[in-house]
Amino acid sequence: MPAKFHLLSPAVYDRKYRRLNKDAKIVVSYVWGAPARSTEGLSRIPISYIMGDNGLSETEVINALDELQAVGMVEWDEETETILDCLSLKFNPLKNGVNKETGEVTVNNRLPGALKQLDSLINSPLLHSFAQLASRYSPDFALAIYEKYPWLETPDEAPPKPLASPYQGGSREEKSGAVRRRVE
Repeated sequence: MPAKFHLLSPAVYDRKYRRLNKDAKIVVSYVWGAPARSTEGLSRIPISYIMGDNGLSETEVINALDELQAVGMVEWDEETETILDCLSLKFNPLKNGVNKETGEVTVNNRLPGALKQLDSLINSPLLHSFAQLASRYSPDFALAIYEKYPWLETPDEAPPKPLASPYQGGSREEKSGAVRRRVE
């Protein structure tokens, strides 16, 4: 089931985005907010949808997708009509949380639904790239992907272990390298 809304970081409008041609900007904006888009970024979005919803020709859409792929913003597979938004998990990672009172790891509520959505995309050659992005940006999600699809070829490096600390996104102390001490 597609998401009802999508989070979009202002950071996506970087120098790379500003250098895109007009059609590529239209297409990537559509990929970011398409009704058929999944929150995690791997979605079946037929080119005909992009054409019809944006008034672009097939050639314009294909050229735009090729440009977006060349700059690393998307990957697409024409045969399975699948598009991978390479920025989605970077700006909206799927990570487990931690109960502040008990310290127990709590499963992200989006994770089961995200895994279920992948069932309809298991024939996509982009699933491997998606798993690699998950390994990089959402280790908890990557672990769940590899557990559910053990046949999926693992990337060069094994997916990192999911975080079990109370700091899932990285606190200021973690980012600055400061050591946090627990007082008992």
